[in-house]
Amino acid sequence: MRRAEGLYQGLERHITSALGRLDADLQAVGRLMDRAQRLEESLRQEGRDDEAREVAALLAAADRALDSASLATTFDDALHHLHTARASVERAL
Repeated sequence: MRRAEGLYQGLERHITSALGRLDADLQAVGRLMDRAQRLEESLRQEGRDDEAREVAALLAAADRALDSASLATTFDDALHHLHTARASVERAL
């Protein structure tokens, strides 16, 4: 019984840690997207429409990756999609 409880507690800690990592990565992507959206707006205001469109396309790619992350059925898939989203946004910045 104690062994089962120990295994359960270890599994619970692992799951909590994994969910915390996904949440932290999602928050980081959200902050980067906010910055990229402000950049896009600034570029449009400065009349740099080609650059603004490029940023907008990268933001759209990041949105699609975030949608995929939310539909992922495994931790690894969700993390992969979050990293893809982050990479798209970082290219925009």
